Amino acid sequence: VCAVLCVLCCVCCAVCVCCVCALHQIHPTRSDNVANFIDKHAGALLSPPFDKERFYDLRPFTTYRFKVKGTGFRHAACDVVIAGLGWVSLTGSGPCEIEVSVPEGVSVHMRDPLLPFVHSKGKTAKFTGKR
Repeated sequence: VCAVLCVLCCVCCAVCVCCVCALHQIHPTRSDNVANFIDKHAGALLSPPFDKERFYDLRPFTTYRFKVKGTGFRHAACDVVIAGLGWVSLTGSGPCEIEVSVPEGVSVHMRDPLLPFVHSKGKTAKFTGKR
């Protein structure tokens, strides 16, 4: 399962904690770069599928939009669950709108956070863009 999650607008900072299988890779990029990133890396860095043409067979994508009201940085506001992939726990302060795009037929929904304090306890890895 592949998914694209974009934070569309957020008054304050938002922190996304991704809870997925260790075999999955997360590829952070700016939301205005998603289409270019997919075109450049489909079938290689973004796999499976292992062939660029097969990646486009996953289309059409269905897009879900969620509005979240952050409760601060000590408690996650919600989880966005992506069937077959895992969930993303959203932490932040103030209103935020996110968009999730998945292949047609993949279920996406929002729930109360399963691990509401995981970010505040320093149990998360930080993406810095460097190795």
